[in-house]
Amino acid sequence: MRRILSIIIILFGGNALMSQDMHFSQVYMSPLSLSPMQTGNFEGNWRFSNNYRTQWRSVAIPYNTISAGFEKQFFIHKEHCAGGIYILNDKSGHVFLDVTKIMLSFAWHKRSGLNNFHFGLQGGYVHKAYDVNSAIFPSQYDLNTGLYNNSLNNGEMNLGDVAGYPDVNFAAGWSRRTARFEPEIAVSLFHITMPKETFMSGDNKLPIREVFSGRLKMYLGEKVVVAPTVFGMGQKNAADIIAGARFDYFFKPNPVFFKGIFIGGYFRSSPENQDAGIIQGGLTFKRFELGVAYDMNISSLKVATGSRGAFEIALIYTGASTMLNKTTIPCERM
Repeated sequence: MRRILSIIIILFGGNALMSQDMHFSQVYMSPLSLSPMQTGNFEGNWRFSNNYRTQWRSVAIPYNTISAGFEKQFFIHKEHCAGGIYILNDKSGHVFLDVTKIMLSFAWHKRSGLNNFHFGLQGGYVHKAYDVNSAIFPSQYDLNTGLYNNSLNNGEMNLGDVAGYPDVNFAAGWSRRTARFEPEIAVSLFHITMPKETFMSGDNKLPIREVFSGRLKMYLGEKVVVAPTVFGMGQKNAADIIAGARFDYFFKPNPVFFKGIFIGGYFRSSPENQDAGIIQGGLTFKRFELGVAYDMNISSLKVATGSRGAFEIALIYTGASTMLNKTTIPCERM
C-alpha cells in the first residue's frame, strides 16, 4: 500500500514536488557541509567531525544520512590555509536511492586587524545509484493477480540505475572577534558548474544551491555564551530557513575533561510550509563536542508522522593548537 500511495503522489502531485540537497539540522556541527569556507575555521591544529541523521522512520523506510570530515591547518608563505576531506552517504526511499559524495576542501583565511576574511573551495565526485528491482512501474501491474510483479518488463528505455558527476562548491565569508561579540556570515554556492544529473539519457542540469549562514556569539561573562543563528538556502523552486539560538554554560576549570553543557532551539520553514521545531542538547569536553537534536514535525504531514521527524547526533574533536602566538612582554630598560 505504501508503494501504491507513493506512485499516486508522484503522478498527481508532481508539479508541486520540490527537493534539495541533504543537510543537517545542527548546521554548525557539520562544518564542511555547511560551507567550504569553514575548512580550518577553528582554533586548533586539526578537526574531525562526524554526523548521523535518520528521519521518516514512523511513516516509511527511514532516510539515513551519515558524514565524516577531517581538516588540517597549514601555511603557505605565511598565509593561513587549510585543507580537508568530506565524505557523505545518504540512503532514502523504497528504491534505496544511495548517494555518496567525496569532496576535497581548501580554504584561505586572511586577518586584517580584528576582521577575518574566509574563502573556500570544494571539489569532488558524486555517485548515485538505486535498486531498480525495488521500483515498480505501470507495465508491471499483473492483471492476472491484481498485484505488481517485478519480474515483468518495466517497459522503460534508456533508464540506468547508476549516475555520477564531478561537483564544485565555493564560499566567501567574514568574521570578527571582540571581547564580548563574535559575528560571522558566509555566502556559499554549491554545484557552481551545474553538472548533469540524470539516470536517463536527458540533459538534466543540477541547479546551483545558494546558502547564507550567519551566527553571532555573545560572551556573557566567563560562563555563558549565547549564539543566535540563521541558515537559509534556495535551490531552483525550493527554499529552506533554519533560525534559532544555542546557549552554552561552562563550568569552573576542573581536572576532569568535562567542560560544559549546551541547549538549543530552532525553527525550520519554507515559503510554502512550516516544517519543524528543532531541539538540541549536548556536552562539551576538553577537545570533544557532542550534540543531539530532534526534529518535531509541525507540517501537515504530522497527521501521518505523529509529529515525529528526525533524530541527529553529531561529534566534533579538535586537536590542540601548536601554532605560536606572538606575545609582547613589557619591560624596563636599565
